[in-house]
Amino acid sequence: MAESDKRSLEADRLKNELLKARLAEKDAKEKLLEFLSQPAFEYPPMLPSRITDRIDQNGGIHASSGYLGLDVLPSIVTTNPVRLPAHDVHSEPDLSDLFTTEMDPISLEIEKERHEYLEKSKHLQEQLKELKLEIEGLKLEEKQTQYDILHQEQVLSGENKYSTLRKIKSGSTKSRVAFFEEL
Repeated sequence: MAESDKRSLEADRLKNELLKARLAEKDAKEKLLEFLSQPAFEYPPMLPSRITDRIDQNGGIHASSGYLGLDVLPSIVTTNPVRLPAHDVHSEPDLSDLFTTEMDPISLEIEKERHEYLEKSKHLQEQLKELKLEIEGLKLEEKQTQYDILHQEQVLSGENKYSTLRKIKSGSTKSRVAFFEEL
């Protein structure tokens, strides 16, 4: 039994590790999607001095490329090109497909251990039956007591201690006393 307990603890530990890995992968994917959804660069903030330079005496605004911050745009694009991956993020295989490839060795190992455990249990049950038959064969007729014979008759009729207790509980007090006196 200790071996089966160890196996079940190991299986639980592996399941917990798998869940942690799934959560970590999910977090990483969310961060990647968040990163890819952000613009490749941000426009430089407009300083108040640049804004006042763009306002004329009549209070109008000059729509020049300097005011919009577009004068710095060509230098950013040419010096720091951003290369995005060629594949679409949404065309990634499902997470379930990724997990099945990771889970296959683990689930196969767990299934193998479970199969071995069932085989051992079956083997032990067979050994127990053989021992019972051997004990029955060693019993000698002349050494059996009245109680042994009575027990054998009850076992053959399908009665055991539980069925006896059920019968006792089902009747009245007088019938219970009478039943016990018969035994």
